[in-house]
Amino acid sequence: MELQSIQIALFFKEVLFDRPDLKFRNLTEKLSDVFDKMPTIFPIPNDAPHEIPFMILSSQNNLTTCNISRSRIDLITMDKMLIKNENKLNEFIDEVCKARDIIQFGFVATHFKSTDKASEDIKQRFLKNNEEIKDLSIRYNKPTKINKEIYNYHFSISDIKQQNINTNSIEVGLMIQRDINNISLNIKNEIFVSSKLKSILKNSQDILYSSEINA
Repeated sequence: MELQSIQIALFFKEVLFDRPDLKFRNLTEKLSDVFDKMPTIFPIPNDAPHEIPFMILSSQNNLTTCNISRSRIDLITMDKMLIKNENKLNEFIDEVCKARDIIQFGFVATHFKSTDKASEDIKQRFLKNNEEIKDLSIRYNKPTKINKEIYNYHFSISDIKQQNINTNSIEVGLMIQRDINNISLNIKNEIFVSSKLKSILKNSQDILYSSEINA
């Protein structure tokens, strides 16, 4: 399995109505070498769904984007150098936590394996069924202890068709997503300080970056 991308999703305690370019100015300055493209800002009305991005940061090589909405911020990168750069990912978390109080998080890793027998691979590993099956996907939550606390570990595996960003060709294969998050667990709306989020991310890497097909 090849690690294709990672996503860091951080959810705000309070809805953001300030100008995002001002609120996240330090973020854009601190990571200007990552987000080296002109930011895109959309005139989203205040009564629009809070999940709609109203500011997008991106890289010149189109491998990294950061979507900022009124309720969350998502860093998504396919840049292998950035994925391995723990300091840069930590800087991102630090600057977001300075700008907003964070009460939920999600760390997601997406893996891909090119194969024309994806459904067969899934069936052999997860199902007791000899019938021919196509378009197969499996998803489940496996609560996992990280830093002595229990978090969700959502594991999903499916056969997909996707466009290769290098060749623009369509390839078929097996996709695995590993997602460590605290969704529905933070009942008291505890605010996560950056040091705790960075520690969870660091100690989740053996799970997130695993090349094994099973969970």
